[in-house]
Amino acid sequence: MKPKEQQIVVGVALAVIAVAYFALTGWGDDDAPGSLRLSGEVPVGLLLPLTGDLAPLGEEILTFSKLAEADVNDYLREQGEPWTMRLVPEDTATDPAVALEKAALLHAGGVRAVVGPASSANVESVKEYAGSNDMLILSCCSSSPGLAVPGDSVYRMVPSELYESEVLARLVKSHGIDVLIPVYRGDTWGEGVVGTVRDVFSELGGTVEEGIRYNPKSPEFAASAPILADMVRGMVEEHGSDRVAVLLSSYGEGLGLMRLASSYEILDDVNWFGSAALTQDQGIVDDPVVGRFSSSVGLTSTVPSVHESAARDRVVSATAEQLGREPTSFLTVAYDAVWVMALTMQEAQSVNAADMKAVIADVVSRYGGTTGDIRLNEAGDLASADYEVWGVRDGQWEKIGVYTGADGSLALDSIFKPGRA
Repeated sequence: MKPKEQQIVVGVALAVIAVAYFALTGWGDDDAPGSLRLSGEVPVGLLLPLTGDLAPLGEEILTFSKLAEADVNDYLREQGEPWTMRLVPEDTATDPAVALEKAALLHAGGVRAVVGPASSANVESVKEYAGSNDMLILSCCSSSPGLAVPGDSVYRMVPSELYESEVLARLVKSHGIDVLIPVYRGDTWGEGVVGTVRDVFSELGGTVEEGIRYNPKSPEFAASAPILADMVRGMVEEHGSDRVAVLLSSYGEGLGLMRLASSYEILDDVNWFGSAALTQDQGIVDDPVVGRFSSSVGLTSTVPSVHESAARDRVVSATAEQLGREPTSFLTVAYDAVWVMALTMQEAQSVNAADMKAVIADVVSRYGGTTGDIRLNEAGDLASADYEVWGVRDGQWEKIGVYTGADGSLALDSIFKPGRA
């Protein structure tokens, strides 16, 4: 735990964040570091998936981000700062090519600080461009281990999949599973999830089959479902249904596979596990067919833990009111990403990438926000985290367990067995 005087704790009045932070660091002094004083309305890019496979998350990210923008600017005005932040949202359509086009568009408009993109494939597509064009990228949600590169211009508000895949592998093994059959997106994120799960699950004595790698731009699930059924049938005949499970590493398009899978009895006889991108996806339980199937197979997945606080309650409540529904719990990181970018710009007194990179790790170490006590590792990713385990039970998402990063312990309310719950 950091000394009390070095912490930045967001209370109900979120302006307290920066008031306390500025008092500690001397931000706003005439001798502040950086080559460019901030003034006027400073544009900050917001690359997010308002359409495409991650569109449901995109809507929530936008709502959290706009709330943060308003809170940041309220603070800046109260402090008499000579600048305000203006978010410039651009839809990536969950498409790497579009993300790169939008990054170039932002750059042409003078934007150097960018919050997003949300997906790893989109971050990968803009990474080189950002590094060559003096842009700093701060993603709320990307987690591919292949993007964990020290010294680049990409920073991420979640741990890499190296951590989460270890949790997922241990979760699968806790259910007595010996053989895991993956169905996954053929991109840096999907391949990263399966690759790291394979490594950890093998160390635990399990086997991850080759499975089905699909093209995320044109998934042929009509062909994949019968192939998956044959794969599962073969493994069940050899190991028994209690020892075999399916791992679905997908975004929202995975609902299409589950809808088709519901027609195959063999696919209903084994456990299903999902990647973090599926956790609390309301579309899963709202779809009558997918909801019944995911309940039947006990679809279970993990997501970084949220830390209860007055600040988080206020942000979630305000966002839920705008959306007309409860937002995905871990997406409060989108709110924090906007604050971290603003505080980093202010600390650097610049939107120059090199200036911001020099201070962002220190900014994060002092920031409490809705995310809790956090720090970045040498690759610019969140260093570690606890995780929640969620499952579809009786047609609804339920929190069913926790994983504690400090000691690697996994505590579950129950072990789900298809057809035996």
